[in-house]
Amino acid sequence: AFSGRRAAVPRSGAGFGGMFVIEATDDSLSTWTQRAFLGGLGPPFALEGETLVASRSKNSPQESRSVLVVFERAASLPHNWVEVAELPLPDASATPFFRNVALRGGLIFVGDPYQGIQAPYRPGRILVYARATTGSSWSLLGTIGAATPEAGDQFGASMGVAGRHVVASAPSANGHELYSGRLPGAEATLIDDD
Repeated sequence: AFSGRRAAVPRSGAGFGGMFVIEATDDSLSTWTQRAFLGGLGPPFALEGETLVASRSKNSPQESRSVLVVFERAASLPHNWVEVAELPLPDASATPFFRNVALRGGLIFVGDPYQGIQAPYRPGRILVYARATTGSSWSLLGTIGAATPEAGDQFGASMGVAGRHVVASAPSANGHELYSGRLPGAEATLIDDD
């Protein structure tokens, strides 16, 4: 993930091996230097400016699940990244299976195509989080879903975000449907496939 002169790169290998934060040291962007390593993180992840969101495995004897955590670059120590939030789930009983994440202008968009991996599959959704106007906390702003959802559609399996506009796929719906929507809280509209 790139943002200006900064990039976040997962450590090679599968799972939650960690995330390197690197920065360009010249104007031609040809020389890069590692600025931080954040252990235990993995995909999906996104970077915008001085904010990084990534997935972390949260295993305990009581549960095994992934959570999304938010890091910000510490102003006092410019090469230090500090965890500032764990994004709350709208339904604590669901086991999230995040496919993708995007950061845009103080909003985090999270593709959750299964809404939990337990049967029966749900239609899928995109969770949208907003940064508080002061401080570093994040809260759920709302969700985006298909206007005519059906179980197992996998809405949010892939998405693109520009400002507050979102385009998302539902690959298991009839005809691999594409939807577009606008925040906050609107249902997505099927894009005509003609």
